[in-house]
Amino acid sequence: HALGGKLLGNGVGNHLQYGVSEAVEGLNSCPGVKGRVEVIHKGDFTVIRDFAHGPDALEKVLDSIKECAKGRIITLFGCAGNRDKTKRPKMVNAVAAKSDFMILTSDNPRHEAVEEIAKDTLPAIEKCGVPYHYEPDRYKAIKWALEHCESGDVLLLAGKGHEDYQVLDFGTVYFDEKVIVKNFIEELGK
Repeated sequence: HALGGKLLGNGVGNHLQYGVSEAVEGLNSCPGVKGRVEVIHKGDFTVIRDFAHGPDALEKVLDSIKECAKGRIITLFGCAGNRDKTKRPKMVNAVAAKSDFMILTSDNPRHEAVEEIAKDTLPAIEKCGVPYHYEPDRYKAIKWALEHCESGDVLLLAGKGHEDYQVLDFGTVYFDEKVIVKNFIEELGK
């Protein structure tokens, strides 16, 4: 916050005639962007959701998280159905390079079978050597992740971000990860 305030105070802030303290106050009160490195739970461990759903975006968000993580970085992600299959192993490599544990699940499978998506993804996961858990049902995967978070861990829910839906083979269903995490945290008493 102080560095951001200093940069803002010395750059844009000066141009707009704001002092450093006003710039810091403004940055500290900014709620951020929904679904972009959005902290949705902060307690013994932290849960962040982000829209990152490609290799480059995953690397960048994980680099940001790595700078402040005290414990493990656990990344829950999936590969979208009916989309570029060549991107799937690249996503795995990006997540594996920056995470201590991976949870492979579904994203928006659309009309592609989740098992087929996993066939394109699991070999790359097994090859990378990073411990992982596979749960095709994203709802169950989130619960599993929360049950296994330890003190200081950061859990990244990647791919959905601001979306409050999931696109399945039979249609679109309501799926708000912020609400899901809140409910599971209450249920688990964490």
